Amino acid sequence: MPRPRQNAPADSFTSTELALGAGLDTRSFKTIMVSGLAPAPLNKASGREAFIWDTFGLYQAAMAGALHGAGVPLLLAAGITRRFSEEMMEWHGRFPAGFDMIRESAGAPRAGDAWLHRHLRIQRFGGHLLASDNDIFIEIVDRRYIFLGSRKYHFNWFDVGTNKYPAYVSPSARIYGWERKSDFKIERIVGAFDNLEDEFKRNKIKSIEDEFLHEWHNAIGVVKINASLAARMSLERVYNYRISHRSIVDWETSIDDPPEGGPNA
Repeated sequence: MPRPRQNAPADSFTSTELALGAGLDTRSFKTIMVSGLAPAPLNKASGREAFIWDTFGLYQAAMAGALHGAGVPLLLAAGITRRFSEEMMEWHGRFPAGFDMIRESAGAPRAGDAWLHRHLRIQRFGGHLLASDNDIFIEIVDRRYIFLGSRKYHFNWFDVGTNKYPAYVSPSARIYGWERKSDFKIERIVGAFDNLEDEFKRNKIKSIEDEFLHEWHNAIGVVKINASLAARMSLERVYNYRISHRSIVDWETSIDDPPEGGPNA
């Protein structure tokens, strides 16, 4: 794994930093890379050139690390993360790290998440290290049913239906093959009825809602992570790592003109 670069940009990360931010050892992250389930890097490394990831990639690694730390098999954790990230990009265009609300409460200038985090550290704000009602969490019920939730937002993908979910949880996907190392399947339920006629669609939605609601209320075991907090903590870990390795040279300057980038830049 490559060593940290001197004066490394706040929003650019090596494989070592992704593993560290995710709370994984480098061998585990390499396993995810070999499996093809790692976040897509920004570059096509060749020779001795290192792969580089943006903040969105770091967040994906952090969520996979959080799931794995909570007991989900490593590659399944990476697979769930990929599905979740696709869903969030489809609906919101970014990973829900929760920095927007923190930016407002801290009175910080607009900037990408990594640059905002640097600003919060310089100002010794600290609020980004605490859970928030705006955070998005993942619940996995009995190794089969995946739910998305938030204390503030209701992720209910169903336009038609009769069941009333708790205000903070909505069904997302089914898992098949939890026990398998790599031969698993994650089925998004959102697309299960896209091409159905109205009457059949209502019946299908009702059936799915009944199934998920029953399992949620009668869960034997639940794995739950705060995906937003895991994302914010990944930046904290990388920042501390860079400080300890003296790879941050000019971060104590202002962020009046931070560079712009893609989602979660």
